[in-house]
Amino acid sequence: MKRRIRTLLLLLLTVASAAIAQKDYSVPLASPLAPSVDEETNFITTYFPMKQLCKWTPGIKFMFIPDSGDEFIPIFYCYENGKEVVNDLLKNKTVEYVGSEETEHETYIGKIYTSRFIFECEGKKYYYEMKDTKLNDLCDKDPRAGINGLVYLQDINTAKELLIGKTLYTRTTIVKVDDVSSYSGYREVSIPKGEPVKVIAISIGSKAFPVRIVFTDSEGNTYYIDVAMSRTNSCMEPEDFQAEKRMSYFPNAFSFTNPDIKAKESIQSKYIGQAVYPLKTIRTKQADLLRYTPLQIKDVQPEKTGTSVTLLLADVLGTTYRIKVDLRYDPILRNEDFIENLFEFANIRKKYPNISEANWLMLAKGEVKPGMTTEECKLAIGEPIEIRARTDSRFETWLYRGKILEFENGILLRAK
Repeated sequence: MKRRIRTLLLLLLTVASAAIAQKDYSVPLASPLAPSVDEETNFITTYFPMKQLCKWTPGIKFMFIPDSGDEFIPIFYCYENGKEVVNDLLKNKTVEYVGSEETEHETYIGKIYTSRFIFECEGKKYYYEMKDTKLNDLCDKDPRAGINGLVYLQDINTAKELLIGKTLYTRTTIVKVDDVSSYSGYREVSIPKGEPVKVIAISIGSKAFPVRIVFTDSEGNTYYIDVAMSRTNSCMEPEDFQAEKRMSYFPNAFSFTNPDIKAKESIQSKYIGQAVYPLKTIRTKQADLLRYTPLQIKDVQPEKTGTSVTLLLADVLGTTYRIKVDLRYDPILRNEDFIENLFEFANIRKKYPNISEANWLMLAKGEVKPGMTTEECKLAIGEPIEIRARTDSRFETWLYRGKILEFENGILLRAK
């Protein structure tokens, strides 16, 4: 029984040592290419800055279009007499923000503060109020605060200037078409992803999604979609655009470049120029690539479909090799051609500059010889199962499964 337990422990240690050897002697690379902000997100950041309610400045204009749920609930008050204003009085009209003020009232429980946001429309002033709210606290306590029914017009104006006449590529597959027979006035239809479309008009959407982008496809069909741009007065953050709302944010709905070309360029910029070395001997049409052979990725050609690519690799002599790899690991299939199962992203020769070319050839084949260092032996056959050191520490015996190495002062004396 003890013998069986000892055998099992040795087996587990062997597996663990192999894993440790690979971890310790594979130079890690966090990422060949750090994540970058995509073109569409940068477009929004540059041209559509978000303006929080607490930081609105006089002169900002909106169109008042109350949502169906708020249509019969008064949103504004008359500035002159404080009476509620029927929404229909301001509906579909432009209102201009003129400033804010704070009021306070004494009650039996103490002071109550109210923040007012004042607007002007056709020469008259109106206000929207937030009770139990101080202006100075609004940014910290409720940075997403907004006012019902106000559609931010600057987003529409900027979108008209920058997008009309432009060709975009669809990321969304669900869009709308006008339908007079529908209660909502539209119906949803499906279109292909990655379809080139031309923006022909920009109009007004809703408070949350103010920019209505009207576009045509290559066959002349006209569609539209309402999207958020700056998110001003939308009460939403970028991370809120999930599930059914995901495609209602411009960077999620459209791309400025052909997605196939964009994907190819992204892959190429990530991998081309990277130093790699094989983690095991790889057979190619040209020759066998031995483990630890220093290589550089010269080109990457993605397949038309799927996640496979063909790497063009060059060694130090300029000899090139073509190898097909998969950029995505499938935990079910455990695809052996996954790129990180085949290559390590590093120049291992720079980490061990004192190892001779002759020794590298032996290490690649898993061979050792007297005179090699402990590092070279680990590179060749991995971590030992056990290390036995003598009292003077000059001599060490490394135990492997089926092999014993004896060292003096870190230099291999003999292998058995």
